[in-house]
Amino acid sequence: MPPPPYAARFAFFSLDLHQIRGCGLGAAAKRMLVLLAVFKIAALLEGDLRPRTTCDLVPASPLRVKRPAGFTMPSVAALRAELPSAIATCKDLFAGSSTPTTATFSS
Repeated sequence: MPPPPYAARFAFFSLDLHQIRGCGLGAAAKRMLVLLAVFKIAALLEGDLRPRTTCDLVPASPLRVKRPAGFTMPSVAALRAELPSAIATCKDLFAGSSTPTTATFSS
């Protein structure tokens, strides 16, 4: 039997901090990777959650984070403000160049 319309659904996100720490990239790179991952989750939840044309999803408020204990999900705006400096700090990890790479695609 299909679930009733407008039934509660759950989304689970798992970020493997142990694996990120195990890469040996240093504190700045670990911080940047975690910020980027949390930004992607926050952007999904704060964005237009419409996977189908007749299905509008709205995250429950407040968002529940089980681990790490005491973690509060930052807003997309707060993460967007932190990311540029975190990325700039790690610029030496990106192809060994501080100049941007431009990619052009054509069909």
